[in-house]
Amino acid sequence: MYRVLIVDDEPVIRRGIRSCVNWNELGVEMVAEAANGVEALTQTAADAPDIVLLDINMPHMNGLEFAGIVKKRHPHSRVVIITGYPDFDYMRSALRLGVDDYILKPVTRENIEEIITGQIAALQAGDRLAGDMYIEARAVERELNARLKREPRPEGEPLFLSRRGLRPNASVSFVLLKDYLSGLEMWQGGGDELARFAILNLAAEELEQSAAGLAFTTYLNEMALILTCPEDEVQEVLSTLRLRLLDFLEIPVDFGVSERASFSRLPDLAGQAREALEYAFVLDDAPVLFYTEVARRQAALSPAYPAQEERDLLEHMLCESPEEIEPRLDRFFAKLKEAVPSVRQARMYLMRLVLKLVNTAGTIASWTDGEAGEVPFADENLGLQVDQFASLEEVSAWLKRCYAETYTYVRSVHSRSRQLYVTIRTYIEKNFASSSLNLKKCSEDLYLSASYIGLILKKESGRTFVDFLNEYRIEQAAQMLRSPDLRIGDVSARVGFTHPTYFSSVFKKVMGQTPKQYRDSVCS
Repeated sequence: MYRVLIVDDEPVIRRGIRSCVNWNELGVEMVAEAANGVEALTQTAADAPDIVLLDINMPHMNGLEFAGIVKKRHPHSRVVIITGYPDFDYMRSALRLGVDDYILKPVTRENIEEIITGQIAALQAGDRLAGDMYIEARAVERELNARLKREPRPEGEPLFLSRRGLRPNASVSFVLLKDYLSGLEMWQGGGDELARFAILNLAAEELEQSAAGLAFTTYLNEMALILTCPEDEVQEVLSTLRLRLLDFLEIPVDFGVSERASFSRLPDLAGQAREALEYAFVLDDAPVLFYTEVARRQAALSPAYPAQEERDLLEHMLCESPEEIEPRLDRFFAKLKEAVPSVRQARMYLMRLVLKLVNTAGTIASWTDGEAGEVPFADENLGLQVDQFASLEEVSAWLKRCYAETYTYVRSVHSRSRQLYVTIRTYIEKNFASSSLNLKKCSEDLYLSASYIGLILKKESGRTFVDFLNEYRIEQAAQMLRSPDLRIGDVSARVGFTHPTYFSSVFKKVMGQTPKQYRDSVCS
C-alpha cells in the first residue's frame, strides 16, 4: 500500500484530485494534503510519501524548491508536477531536479489514475532494484516517529531494536542537532535544506560504522540521533561527529542529549533533548549539552534579574549616543550571563528588557507613518523577536543595532512631528461637522496610521483624538449658541453630534454648563 501527498495552494483543486479517484483500488492507503511547500515539508517528515502530486506556483516555498528538497531527502519518492504553466524553463528545471513527470492542467480522473498507476509501477520496479535496505530504513523512521507521537503501536519487539539485536528494554540516548547555517556564507541562497540532508547522511554513516546508533528526521523536521552505544562513550561519539561535520561540511553543530533511559520512554527523552539543546542560548560555548547537567544547573541556581543595570540603561535611553550606551548594555548582558538562568528565564528576562526599551523610546521613536521597519523600537511586537536568536551575544548585537537606528531616527523626527500636527488639526477643523468623522476615517484620508495620529496629537496637544475633536466641536457650538435663532438640537447636528443628549453631556464636560445654561448666560 502506498502513500500520496497532494500539494497545491488551491483547496478546490486539492479536494477535486482527492475526491475523483478510488484510491483503495489503486493500492493507496493514505492521501494527505498540503497548501504550500513549507507545510508539505512537515508532512514528508512525519510520513514520507511514495508519490507527490505537486503544483509549482505556491506561497512561502514554490513547487520546484520543495521538489529539490524531497528528491534529496527521500530519493525513493516519486514527484509529479501538475501545473497550469506550460513554461519550458519550468520543465527544464523540474527535470534537473529529478522530477518524475510533468503534467499540464486541467487534469481528468483518467489522467490522475494513469499517473498514479504509472508511478506505482515505477516504485515497485525501484523497490526490487534497491532491495530491502531502503524500505527497512523508511519503516524504522516511520516507527520511530509514530512512537514519538505516542501513537498506538502493535505488540512485539520494536523494529529499530530488533534489527540491532537489542532487547525491548534497552537503554538509549536521544540526541537533537542544532546547526548554525544562517551565519555561513557558503550555505546561503536556499542551500540550508541540502546542508541538513548532508548533515544527516554523514551522521548516519558515522554511526553505522561505529555501531553507535542511527540518524533520522523527526515528524517535527528535527535532525535526531538515537544512540545505543554505552553511556560513557556518548561524549566521544558526538565530539567525533562534530569534528567530521566541521571538516567535511564546515558546519558547526550543537547537540542536546537526553538522559540514558529505556527505549519505551522515547517521547520523554526527546523532550529532554529539546530542553538541553535550548540551553545553547545561554551556554553558547558548550557544543554537547546533557539534560542531566542542565537539570542540575537549574535546580542549583536561583538567578537574579540585573535590575540595577536595567534601571541604569533606561535612565539614559535616547539621551546618550550608541557609543555611550553600548557599555551599559554590555554590563546588563554580563550580569545576566553570570546568573546562568534557564533558557526560559533568559528569554523572559530579555523580553522584559526589550518591552521596557520599546515603552521608553515609544513616545518618540514610534512617530512614523507606517514605516516602523525603519525604526526598530517603534515595533510593539519587538519583544517577540527574542525567540529568533541562538545566543545572548546575538541578542546583544541586535539590540545595539536597533538602538543605533532608533537614535538616528529620533534626531530627525521632532520638526516633522509639528508639521504633521498642523496637518491633522487642519483636517479636523475642516471636517468636524461630519457625524462620520472618527479616527479611522482620519487615518484613511490622511494615509497615516491611527496609532500614529494618536501619538502626534498626544505629544503636541496633550489630548486624544476624541478629546481633541469633541473640544473643537464644542468651541464651534458655543459660537453658534450665541445666536438665539438656532435651536440647541440644530446646533448639535451642525457640529457633528447625532444625539442631542450626548451633545449636552459633552458640552457640560467641556464648558462646565449645559447648552441651555450657557445660552442663557451669554444671551441675557
